[in-house]
Amino acid sequence: MRLCLWWTSTPVTAPTSSPVVNPMSTSGHSTLGSLPRNKASSDITGDVLTGDSEGNILPWTKSAADTKTLGKGAKETYQIVRPIKAHEGSVFTLCALRCGSLLSGGGKDRKIIRWSADLAPERECEIPEKFGAVRTVAVVDDEEILVGTTRNAILRGSFSDGFVAIVQGHLDEMWGLATHPSQDIFLSCSHDRQVCLWNTEKHNLDWCITLE
Repeated sequence: MRLCLWWTSTPVTAPTSSPVVNPMSTSGHSTLGSLPRNKASSDITGDVLTGDSEGNILPWTKSAADTKTLGKGAKETYQIVRPIKAHEGSVFTLCALRCGSLLSGGGKDRKIIRWSADLAPERECEIPEKFGAVRTVAVVDDEEILVGTTRNAILRGSFSDGFVAIVQGHLDEMWGLATHPSQDIFLSCSHDRQVCLWNTEKHNLDWCITLE
């Protein structure tokens, strides 16, 4: 996908939408998500931020309609201000904080980076490899973060204290299940080569090993 569409809608009984098609595309550009931004926070951040498959954060800013070339009915468009290198591999997620900062999550480098309002990197951390890549990020508050990963895990933590899994599961078909005869635990095994011990009283995962 190498195209961004901006839509406007009017809150009426029969909603109408008018697409504004961005005429610019860059080689290898793959829009993974868009995020409204406050233009007043910085001149370089633009109105919208997107992440691409090259690991860049792309700030877009609104441009006046080119009426000389396209005529009086021309629509205003968005253009990239300046690509900002953020991650190795794709940018999988962008999340705005109430304070004006931004969080970005990388697919290949498994990093979460906190950016200032003017898109300067402030802090970063790396998710443990066993949890996979960062797929999505949600904010509990300006310090605590929830992270969804590509290996069926939800992590909770912060840049200061690190992250722990609060939800974790198998990645493939489950082939075995065995309950303990007297304790509140059971084992599961899956085609993903993982053997997990679950605690039914605490409703959590006690341990998990991967068998080659």
